[in-house]
Amino acid sequence: RPTMIFGRGGALNISRIVRQLKKYGVSLQIGGDQLVQPLHVDDLCQLLVTHGTGESLVLPSPNQPFEVGGDAQLSVAELLDDLTQLTGARGPRIRVGASARGRLGAVAGLAGVRPDQLVRITEDKVVDNADVMREFEWVPVSTPHRLEQAVEEVVV
Repeated sequence: RPTMIFGRGGALNISRIVRQLKKYGVSLQIGGDQLVQPLHVDDLCQLLVTHGTGESLVLPSPNQPFEVGGDAQLSVAELLDDLTQLTGARGPRIRVGASARGRLGAVAGLAGVRPDQLVRITEDKVVDNADVMREFEWVPVSTPHRLEQAVEEVVV
């Protein structure tokens, strides 16, 4: 069960932010303290291809999903800082606090964001990769490298 998947320009979460930063130079920050652990699609594919076609492994919890994420956990504010720097955006960051989130739901549809997505934005999306890394001998590429790759992949 992967955390936030991104990369190859098609993911809506990070790619949407990158497009917004490249096109308008501004970002929208909802909350900011919540933690995310973005997983690049290439890392997920590497895990699936390398170990999905091999011998059966003895899993610690048979028939239970493995949770998997990128190599680093960072706050949404840190993620936006990194993406702003990578895109060279110079515009303001619009911060939406808890009191304004309810009102934001009324206009979220205009930005293509469903109400359930707005709720998920404020939740932590992190996992402990230790089991997956040990059982599958898998290590995701560093998050800073993958974010740089993702910025290059996005076409405005």
